[in-house]
Parts: sequence; structure tokens; C-alpha cells
Amino acid sequence: MTTLDNAIHLVDTLVASIQQQMATGPSTSAAAPAQGAPAAAKPKAEKKQKKEKKEKAPPAPSAGFTPPAEHELFYKGRICVARITSVEEHPTGSDKLWVMKVDVGGEERQLCAGLRAFFPDRADLQGRLVATVVNLKAAKLGGVNSEAMILAASVASDGAKETVVPLAPPADCQPGDVVYLEGEQATEEFPKTCKHWSKIVEGLAVGGKVARWNGTAMVTAKGPLSADIADGAEIH
Repeated sequence: MTTLDNAIHLVDTLVASIQQQMATGPSTSAAAPAQGAPAAAKPKAEKKQKKEKKEKAPPAPSAGFTPPAEHELFYKGRICVARITSVEEHPTGSDKLWVMKVDVGGEERQLCAGLRAFFPDRADLQGRLVATVVNLKAAKLGGVNSEAMILAASVASDGAKETVVPLAPPADCQPGDVVYLEGEQATEEFPKTCKHWSKIVEGLAVGGKVARWNGTAMVTAKGPLSADIADGAEIH
């Protein structure tokens, strides 16, 4: 074979090699992206799922306690535990009224209570836990502002002296503890001013040494309001 023939043969070999690479190369390189496509799409799908989770609306808050219809009237009055912090004489010199200050869970209220005839020694009342109605309209008694009312039970037999006993919360109660009806829940949803107290008080009485409203015990989270007095004693 001549030198020219050798050169032609070499060129033919190179051309054939290039043609073979062109025929096989594209199919291999084209297949790679096709296999890789799902892998690239996966992170995008995950991101979408995470975004959907973030945008999910928060659950609605649980509804507060709603008393049964027959007890709605009771909850028009806001009755709380209070501690008597001071007991002073009324400026008129009344032998029936004490002027008191009470702590209702960090809030101080002044009130006039007709307890002096039954508790002539102020030391018997100082520091005592009592049940108070705190959303009655403020009133002036003998010119002194009264912003709350202490609940007390009273009874009088024929010919006997009237007995008056303030309702007693459990000893481990704290000022501000809410009074509610047994079997129900404490609530903070009270009208600013109670306009129905005259109707509420009609259902208040003592039964089994416990304060009750239409027969249902009046309680705190620590237990019932008690009164060491005869059954049927009125509460006012």
C-alpha cells in the first residue's frame, strides 16, 4: 500500500470514529436529563407542601362557659371572694353601719355594711374572708360611698333576736375568686352593672349550712360558701 493509500485509510478511520461518536453520544446525554427530571421536581413539591402547612388556618378558640337558661339570671351578679382589710366607724356615728375596705383580688373597694349591731367588735371582722357582690351600682349610705355588698344570712325566730352571719368562703380561697353554681364553671363574663339583683336575691337561702340559689349550692374552686345558721335563712 502506497503512502497516499495509507493517508486515505487513516482519514477514513477518523471519519468513521467521529460518525460513531455522533450517533451514540446524543442518545446517552439526552437520556441523563430525562432520568434526572423527577429528582429535580421532588424538592419543589416538598416546598409546596410546607407552604400549604404554614398557610393552614389556626384552630378556632374554644367557646367560654355558657350557663343553662335556668341559671342565666344568677350570673348577672358578679359575686367574688374578698378580704376585709379595714373596719372603721361611720362618720355619722351610726350604731348599725361599719365602713369597710375590702381586697377583691388586687382591687380595693369601699363599702358600708349593716353589721355593727351583730359584730360590735371590729376585730371580729378585720382580715375575714367574705363573699361580695361587686357589680352593683355604687350608692351613698349616710354620705359615704359604698361600692360593693357583703352577703350575709339572717334568721329571726318569734321573740328572738335576729342572727346574722356573713357567708364564709373556704379558708384557702384567695381574694378575687369567683363564686358560681355547683356543677358549672367560673366565668368572667358579667355585665358591668347588675340590674337584676332584686330578682336574684329572691332565690338566695341557706340549706344544709351551705349558701344556695334556687336549691343549687354556691361554690368556689375550693368549695362551697357556708353559713352556720338554720336552714331556710335568707341571704341578702
